[in-house]
Amino acid sequence: KNYKSKFSTPLTLAVHDGNLELVQILFNAGADTNVKSKSDDTLLAVAVKLEHWPIIQFLLEQSVTNIDEVERAVLFLIERRPLPIDMNKLYKYLYFILQQQVVLQKSKVCRQPLAIYDYHQECQTLEELESIKNDSNRIWIEVLLVLERVLLPRKDPILTKALNGYSHYLLAKNDFDKCLALWIHSFYISKQMQRTMTLYPFVRLFCKIITAEAMIPIDRFIEVCHFTFDSTRTTRDQNTYNQLCFVVLTAKIFEHQQITCAEKIALCKWISQLCRQWEMPSDRQTIVHLCVSGSNYGCSYRNSSDTEPYLRFPNESALQLVLACGRPWLDLDAVESSMHNTALHLLCHVSENQTMIKSLLNAGAHIDCVNRYGFTPLMYATGQETKAFLKSRASPTCLKCLCARMIAN
Repeated sequence: KNYKSKFSTPLTLAVHDGNLELVQILFNAGADTNVKSKSDDTLLAVAVKLEHWPIIQFLLEQSVTNIDEVERAVLFLIERRPLPIDMNKLYKYLYFILQQQVVLQKSKVCRQPLAIYDYHQECQTLEELESIKNDSNRIWIEVLLVLERVLLPRKDPILTKALNGYSHYLLAKNDFDKCLALWIHSFYISKQMQRTMTLYPFVRLFCKIITAEAMIPIDRFIEVCHFTFDSTRTTRDQNTYNQLCFVVLTAKIFEHQQITCAEKIALCKWISQLCRQWEMPSDRQTIVHLCVSGSNYGCSYRNSSDTEPYLRFPNESALQLVLACGRPWLDLDAVESSMHNTALHLLCHVSENQTMIKSLLNAGAHIDCVNRYGFTPLMYATGQETKAFLKSRASPTCLKCLCARMIAN
């Protein structure tokens, strides 16, 4: 064996090879048990990954590790591994853990049953565990029940990685509702641990639901939308793009899903609240700017095959929704920080969509605003039809604008 390339000490090598006798000799000779392999695995991690049960038991008996760490070590079987997870290996490890619990006569303090886990509780006997041997979903739930019991009191953020692993299992089965409930559960756990959870998985999931022509539960969707008001530990720019994504998705729901009057009101209320509470990102773009440009905050979102078909800009549906629900709180002539462009400047520069241009003008956007270089939106237009349309709307109509034009002239 190439000893130097993989292992830091003879004890690590002995554990890797499952040589219990050699492990015992090295331990009794005073070998350091805190060593790690070249891949940064502890002795316990090496033994768990290779299913060396007698060595794990020896490490327990010699207090090199404890039962909580052995339970936590189930993570080694579900992280950094290509799907599908080896469920038989997971089951055998759960069985080994429960055997050790019985030997140590250590009782489990089970948590309150949760809907997300179908109200199951941890198996208390080997017979109970044997009854779920062929149920991969129930084995996943058992793993998470064990990990939540061990990791939640410690506020160990690695728990969310385990939840993410289960979410991939659910997505592979197109179990969208349960996956959504799981991620919401994971968000609240992250918040409890004072950790940040990216909202991208929600965006991707909702896009997958729309693609599958399934129904998005509106109450759950709005609950997730409100997470964007709660994501204080994400950067402002990241949260801005999350909010924009949920605006686009709200528009898609209106277009593709049959919803009740009460649900429509609730969706409009969230858009209205967003416009009222809008916090400027670093480049000072408003939600109207972003409906037009999309900016570049979320390139990774648009590079995903799940989200790319929906997160396209300029986005007419999103703009119409924002103008309809948030008009009292919108400054349509606000300028971004780079070139002092209004949303109308950006739209004329990147698109010939006259419907969107007309919507902005009808909502009160000014056509005579100038940016840092003295350009008006008309000067950015390239198509003849767009230029003609803008020129037809070039004469100011309100008294304030007429007075300003006279002073300027």
